[in-house]
Amino acid sequence: MTAVAGNASATVSFSVPTSNGGAAITGYTVRLRWQHPVLGRVAPQDFLPAADAIGLMSEIGRWTLQQLLQLVRETKCVRGMTFTLLVSNSQLQSDEAIAMLRGAIEAHGISPGQICIEVPVGSVPDSPEISAKAAQLRAAGVRIALSDFTDDEESRRALLLV
Repeated sequence: MTAVAGNASATVSFSVPTSNGGAAITGYTVRLRWQHPVLGRVAPQDFLPAADAIGLMSEIGRWTLQQLLQLVRETKCVRGMTFTLLVSNSQLQSDEAIAMLRGAIEAHGISPGQICIEVPVGSVPDSPEISAKAAQLRAAGVRIALSDFTDDEESRRALLLV
């Protein structure tokens, strides 16, 4: 699954999360990769903050989600799997991104329980709007996970908000 912009290309890859519960694969984490013709493979932590700063995360998120949903719809062996999408702070706060996620799930006939969004603990702002948006997603059956979760105050605060 590749998109080309100029001479650079983006791909979606899937990684299996580690589990202590056995060898059965129950889901995948969806990862965006970018191959630049001069720079080579550019790490997500290097290009996604720049994309977020110039307002491209909505478009990137839409493309990534469409690639995932197409795969799920066309591949019977992954229909019961859970897929985790990493989201940015701006995507979590965006009414458009939330509506797009809910609409895409409905349009593709995917069980909402198959989709989980993962938000870095440090990017969850302390606001009632975030709690309301997280509640909208949970009401639609979308799971929410926190990455970089520890037993500190920031993680406990983020857990209460989402």
